[in-house]
Amino acid sequence: MPCFEHIKKVIGNGGLYPDKGSNAFRLRISKTYELFQLIELINGKFRTPKIKYLYRAIDQVNLKHGTNISKLPLDTWNLNSNPQVGRIY
Repeated sequence: MPCFEHIKKVIGNGGLYPDKGSNAFRLRISKTYELFQLIELINGKFRTPKIKYLYRAIDQVNLKHGTNISKLPLDTWNLNSNPQVGRIY
């Protein structure tokens, strides 16, 4: 939950809701510019195959808003030497 709270603080808005039946939370974003900020924040930082969900979101945003957001590849830096780990701007 601290990660969600930090993301919410960085993008300036959004609602944080518990996911029914699990130990997870959902962040609801209602403004387009907040969605763009979130994508910019996390694009290129994924390390798992779940990146496919981000790619789907980027495809939808590009289609709906006529943007051309690039899909950055998986982060393959070594965790011990990665300057990006733990850094959310």
